[in-house]
Amino acid sequence: MPQLNVPEAIAQHRAIQPATDAYNALVTEQSQAQAEVGAAKRALPLAREADKRAYATALAADAKSKDPGEKETNTAQRAIDQAERRVAALNVAVADAEAVLHAAITAHHGDLMATLGERITNSQHALNDSLDALDTHLTAYTTAKATAGWLRNFPSGPGRGCAVPSLRMAFVANSVANADRQLHDKGPRTAKTARFAGG
Repeated sequence: MPQLNVPEAIAQHRAIQPATDAYNALVTEQSQAQAEVGAAKRALPLAREADKRAYATALAADAKSKDPGEKETNTAQRAIDQAERRVAALNVAVADAEAVLHAAITAHHGDLMATLGERITNSQHALNDSLDALDTHLTAYTTAKATAGWLRNFPSGPGRGCAVPSLRMAFVANSVANADRQLHDKGPRTAKTARFAGG
């Protein structure tokens, strides 16, 4: 069963964290136990070979020697059985812990939504302020750059009714700002274009 990945903001909520910690601890144990099953199974052929070798050694010493048995094989099989039993128990424990975690999240759903809603609102206000400041600074920057270009070419360049061009990054930033505002029903903002009269 895939692990339940609870977002950090929910997992660390005071009412959810105990259930999250218990669940995560059991999932870690489950993963380790599954690895132990694999290791135990890989050891079984080696154990069988060791028992065969022990029997062969006994027969080489005395052709009428009794079979010494499968001590290593039996030990290896017991290790597999114990590891598989632990995994089976942990599977149940993890499922139970996940049910507890589900119940905790469900019980505090309203509180969690309210907390996240407040964070979203606060972050959105801060983001809007940042976008407004970025828009203001980019407009000032692009206007100054374009004006400097106009002045550099004056009087030989076109100077009457000359539109000051926008820079590409200003357009990109404005597009990002507009997209964000549209997502939050604030409406698009038009790009600013400055005009200068030549004299």
